[in-house]
Parts: sequence; structure tokens; C-alpha cells
Amino acid sequence: SARASSAGPVAACRRAGIRTVMITGDHPETARAVAGQLGIDAHEALTGADLTQLDEAALRRLRGY
Repeated sequence: SARASSAGPVAACRRAGIRTVMITGDHPETARAVAGQLGIDAHEALTGADLTQLDEAALRRLRGY
């Protein structure tokens, strides 16, 4: 499956110091579960509605700037 074949590349990115994010149309709980299976830090799942409420400073903090 695509999910199973993605875990290795996600781990390689993490080892290389690349921060991996996942964008999906899934429900936030589903997204957290899938992200966890792939080894992506899933503590922060935001919906499109959440994102529209953030100002530029908050978006920069999310991106790690």
C-alpha cells in the first residue's frame, strides 16, 4: 500500500534532518493515526478552518521560523 511504502522514505527524511508534514483531507483523528503509522509527529493536526484563523506570526511558528 502507499502508506506502507511511505514509512521508509519518511524515516530517511527524518534522519537527514528534514521536517516532514502531511497534508490530507482526512478527519484530524484519521490524519493523526496515519501520520503516527508513518513516523510523522502527529501532535498537531490542523483543519483548514484552523489555518484560516492563524495570523502570519502563528503560521511562521508552525513552520519553525
